[in-house]
Amino acid sequence: MEERLKQRVNPSQAALIVIDVQNDFCHDEGTFGKIGQDLRDIQKMVPRLIDFVEEARRARVPIIWVRVEHGPWTNSESWLYREHVRGQPICVEGSWGAEYYLVKPQAGEREVIKHRYSAFADTDLALILRSRGIRTILVTGVATNVCCESTAREGFMKDYHVVFVEDCNATTSRAEHEATLVNIRKFFGVCPPLNPARTILPCPAPHGPWRASGGPPPTRDPAVSACPGKRVVLHLIRFGSTHLATASPHGAEPQEGR
Repeated sequence: MEERLKQRVNPSQAALIVIDVQNDFCHDEGTFGKIGQDLRDIQKMVPRLIDFVEEARRARVPIIWVRVEHGPWTNSESWLYREHVRGQPICVEGSWGAEYYLVKPQAGEREVIKHRYSAFADTDLALILRSRGIRTILVTGVATNVCCESTAREGFMKDYHVVFVEDCNATTSRAEHEATLVNIRKFFGVCPPLNPARTILPCPAPHGPWRASGGPPPTRDPAVSACPGKRVVLHLIRFGSTHLATASPHGAEPQEGR
């Protein structure tokens, strides 16, 4: 068990995936808001996600932004039936509703456009991950029980280790959010809350950021610059009923968390 968990959260082989943080799902004036969906949990989650994205950037973890768009070239009869049930179109190509909500990719970060729930469905996400040697996906975004869960499930089926960051995912129903966490924990991956999840981000190397040229310069954050070049050892801690991994500088003695 210990070795499997260490491999699951190997920071040098991890990527952060941010799913569908878009106006139609998150903004009061978007489709979900107009049809009366409860957006409070989603809107409370987004600032936590923004902080986590910034930490991933400082650690030079690859970030992949996923956005859904719908239009006549990709809408099938079965897919359009959802609009009949919902009563309004959502994330139409080129619309304000399809734009990002309070977040924005930086230069050198990859964007994947999808047309179905899963970020793997008929996209190049798997190719991107395979080309970069990624084995672990950190799944975040909207909505917990639909696109995020669909992506996590399909990622597991494609043999990726799944880290589903509990409080960097959100949906319109607390019960549906919790049900997804139960499913992921039992069958597909681990669901650490944000604070333990932070510990799986690596200390940045002193040279050679992962991004293509044009990305932001290395951080000068003292908390980060204190550990460049140090090898990170993954130790196990116990958080409730879920085993997580925490990173400590090379040479520290392993301790079991409480």
